[in-house]
Amino acid sequence: MKNSSPTSIRSKHLTSHKRGFTLLEVLLVLGILAVIMGLLVPRLTNRQRDAKIEATKISMQGLKQALQLYALDHDGEFPKTTEGLVVLNEPKSRDKKWKGPYLEKTPVDAWDQPFTYRNPSSTPRKTFDLVSSGPDLTMGTEDDIAN
Repeated sequence: MKNSSPTSIRSKHLTSHKRGFTLLEVLLVLGILAVIMGLLVPRLTNRQRDAKIEATKISMQGLKQALQLYALDHDGEFPKTTEGLVVLNEPKSRDKKWKGPYLEKTPVDAWDQPFTYRNPSSTPRKTFDLVSSGPDLTMGTEDDIAN
């Protein structure tokens, strides 16, 4: 005699009607995910870009302070363009006024690019120029970051 209890009939009924997702349902979910990603990725990218700009500005503040300490030790004279920022780490030959190092190492901006230093400044009423090429890594463009 066959076992025809209600639980065995119910389990046969459930297993015979299992069904997966249709192609349309899968494509709809993928489309929704694509729209969500399209909205989120640019926002996250801009936040990362903004954070790098702020980090570069903070590095520039530290560099400016090191340059001012150098100038205090050198009777108000900042390093010349030809000397560059290297003199903040190691003295020029026969520099008796040098009391550094003023920095542990010459910093780079948030994109691992060296800062551009010019003394005298190309801007009136500034002693020196300190510039980062910014996110596009090209000097002379509108995204450059200057002191």
